[in-house]
Amino acid sequence: MTTTTEKTQELKDKREPRPIEVARERLKLLSLEVKDLVEDGTFETINDAIMETLYKSREHRTFNSFMGWKQQGKKVKKGEKAFLLWSKPKQVPKENTPQTDESDENKQEDEYKFYGIAYLFSNAQVEDIEIPESEEQESEPQGRQLDPLPYD
Repeated sequence: MTTTTEKTQELKDKREPRPIEVARERLKLLSLEVKDLVEDGTFETINDAIMETLYKSREHRTFNSFMGWKQQGKKVKKGEKAFLLWSKPKQVPKENTPQTDESDENKQEDEYKFYGIAYLFSNAQVEDIEIPESEEQESEPQGRQLDPLPYD
């Protein structure tokens, strides 16, 4: 007889990995490639090392998030794939740990840092957002401009 945990593991082993799992594994491999550069002090962080040694080129010089480019009046070209980096760490409670009002030291023992994935696009992957002519015309005043009424 199999336990629920064993059954769950069997199901996980049989299914296709989710895209986020594939991305995380790919980013782990990239991190291993540059780990020595961080340890010897060439770069301050894993992200810096990945960016400078693996991603930057003549073509790819500036990186930003999807929303970051959008705020700058750019859009990501259709079909472009994001560059992966580790996001800022988040404090996450450990599983099976009861939530209580404890001191900060005890809370830190019950939490761990979780590094999510940041999806970035380079300057070579974006283009200016084009405003259709119909929208440009809508923003222009319609009809005849009237002079303000004089006050007597």
